[in-house]
Amino acid sequence: MADKDLLERDVLKKSFPQAHVLICVFHTLKTFKREITCTKMNITGMQRDSALKLLQGMVYAASDEEFKRIEEELLSTAPPPVLDYYNRNWSNIKDEWYKGPQFLAGSFNNTTNNRLESINAKLKSVVPLYCSLEQFVPALFSILTTLQQERDHLAADSVYKRPAQLEPEQHLQQYQRSLTPYAFPFVKRQDKQSKSVDVRVDDQGQWRCQSRSGETITTADSCSCSFRLSMMLPCRHILAVRRREGLDLYDEPLYNQRWSRKYYHSKQRLFVEEGSNSPGMSVTPVSKRPRPMTQQQKYKAVFPLCKYLAELASEECNDRYLSRVRTLKMLIQEWEGGHCGAIEEHCSNNCGNESCQLQHGGTEECSAPTLDRDLSCPPFLEEHKNKTQVAPLDHPGTDNHLHCTSTVPTVTETASQLLLEMVSGPVPSTSTHTEEPPLNLPSPVATVTEDNYTSATKTKLQDIKMPKRIRPRGRPAGTNVTVIGFPRRKKVPKAFSSLSKEERQERMLGWLVGQKNARHALDQKLLLDEDMVETIPSRLPESILDSQADVEILREFFTKDGWSAVLHVVEVKKKIIKWKCNACKDLLGDAPSVVCEACLCWYHLCCQNIKKCALADDKPWFCKKCL
Repeated sequence: MADKDLLERDVLKKSFPQAHVLICVFHTLKTFKREITCTKMNITGMQRDSALKLLQGMVYAASDEEFKRIEEELLSTAPPPVLDYYNRNWSNIKDEWYKGPQFLAGSFNNTTNNRLESINAKLKSVVPLYCSLEQFVPALFSILTTLQQERDHLAADSVYKRPAQLEPEQHLQQYQRSLTPYAFPFVKRQDKQSKSVDVRVDDQGQWRCQSRSGETITTADSCSCSFRLSMMLPCRHILAVRRREGLDLYDEPLYNQRWSRKYYHSKQRLFVEEGSNSPGMSVTPVSKRPRPMTQQQKYKAVFPLCKYLAELASEECNDRYLSRVRTLKMLIQEWEGGHCGAIEEHCSNNCGNESCQLQHGGTEECSAPTLDRDLSCPPFLEEHKNKTQVAPLDHPGTDNHLHCTSTVPTVTETASQLLLEMVSGPVPSTSTHTEEPPLNLPSPVATVTEDNYTSATKTKLQDIKMPKRIRPRGRPAGTNVTVIGFPRRKKVPKAFSSLSKEERQERMLGWLVGQKNARHALDQKLLLDEDMVETIPSRLPESILDSQADVEILREFFTKDGWSAVLHVVEVKKKIIKWKCNACKDLLGDAPSVVCEACLCWYHLCCQNIKKCALADDKPWFCKKCL
């Protein structure tokens, strides 16, 4: 099972010449939608929709006759560009993409590559997007080990666990003991459907049955239906023919050996003993070496810093804003010239900063930030060099004419250090101090202690505001349209009067005895006794008293005492009935009300937010629970 990749399909056909390579139905429809467009083929929207509808019908055709009928309609109505595309790409490989007998033969009802996509999704959830080979291999083997353990667990359950309740019929018990837990439900479903299959004999003495793929020719051990061809299990037609001929419904040749427990236990990894000469495994330790960062990794690390610089520059106004812009332009010029630069700020006594005037008290001028070029350091080494130098200011009593010089940390520090400082505050570093006389300050400067540093860090983290969660807008893909682009069919509720007799019996039995007992009565033909009937009238829904719910059709499912209990509780329900709204649980009274045609429950019009004029006489109304 592959997609429309020509190279992949050619390799598979050459490597496995005896295998039948199929194209995933989902990818087939997706390719039709992508290639047949108004822009690519210069056709109208009506022609495109008509061609896509016919191609979709050809994909889901169940028989060769149906496929040929739709193909002839396509060849006679489709525009020339669509016909040229179909004849060139799809006509000669029709058995690989339409769900006919050749497609389903031996496919085990698998029409897509969802199983492979499921494994791919598990790999993506564990393996990082950009990872090295050393990261990929352990992640890959962890996924494989998990998948093997899940299969081993299912295999162990098939041996250690047994069904608590056996099937009522003898042939189903034999199939349950012989087939795997995955295959037996298919046979059980086919056996149930075989009881309603219409089997007839033609003029040549062959058994013929009607199926979805057309009329089939069936014998006691073979059939041409799609289920038999794909699953290689006994279908409903074979079981119906064997029941008509009086043969045993269980026969080992009816199912392929791959579905038997014996074959499964002989091939499954958990039950196969490893030989003594199993190949060993050697482990070679590999030491981790630091790898240089790629240009993309460096860009990702530096981009938040540049963004933060832009935010800081935009917060200032007038001269301070222009000064910061000039500083950034000077840095860009230095870096474009291949030089390593450091930003230094020279303060003097004539600075407008009050703290500087208190510290210096002089009349010298304060120069603008300048860029100090370091020609002794190569450009590729300057990126990892810390040139931070701080002059201490924590000594009171100093000369007034001292020149204040402090070197700001360089912008060429590594990206990881700057990111750490942005999140958790400044990181203490071993700075070099110049020996200067103590300054004469009016009050001592507070020293930074560990407690102050921790509180400052917490304050910075508390100031971080996370963006609010934004709800995703729009509809998920595939909600209202199919893969080929047509509106998806919605499940329309059916009125109670239009249900079949079996469906009405199942629903009414659920009201009286519960869904579980109703299912047992319908499947296994068990008679329901008095103790299974709900004898409290208030627990029965008012729907049981509707004129459409004829209780007489349930007589065959009850014993004599059970049927008497049903008639009694229904009669008592009629005497004490008080019709209520199923939404607000209040009495209907004289208020306008409406009944749901599916569940036969009554509602106030105001409870359903509808007006009386909105109800059509010839159109059934359904409540929100049934829609």
